Amino acid sequence: MLGKAVILLCLVAGSLAGYLPAAAPAYEINIPTPYDTGYDTVDEYGTKQSRQESGDGNGRVQGSYGYTDPWGTTRQVKYTADEGGFRAWISTNEAGTANQNPADVEINSQAAAPAPAAPIRPVVKKVVAAPAYAPLPAVPKVAVAAPVLKAPLPFSYPSKYYQGWQ
Repeated sequence: MLGKAVILLCLVAGSLAGYLPAAAPAYEINIPTPYDTGYDTVDEYGTKQSRQESGDGNGRVQGSYGYTDPWGTTRQVKYTADEGGFRAWISTNEAGTANQNPADVEINSQAAAPAPAAPIRPVVKKVVAAPAYAPLPAVPKVAVAAPVLKAPLPFSYPSKYYQGWQ
């Protein structure tokens, strides 16, 4: 009787093993460390791009990124993220930008003011008539008669599907 009780307890314990709390898995804890990273590139068209960022290991980050295209349009962004939040300063000469300060971002624009719009003049194009060509010769119409089949169908079909066909 004792043997049956031990076997029963083993079966119950085995079936509940998936429901019992297990020890938490061991995770590797990464300790923040200071870092510096960045790059400067120039592509085959002459576009320059750069980025630089550094962090102190305690959540404070400073950096910048920017580009200059082959036509001289530039944008340079400097930013800081720390206890005071994220703040950015943008210097650009992109057309259509103006000095402003939206949402804690300071934009310093050196773009020229847009020129006043010129009056719209209709575009008139001279139209040349297509050259005249000789008409194509008339093609005589020929009547072609379709052949008429008077032979019975070459296949044998059950008459219940094709009644009256022969």
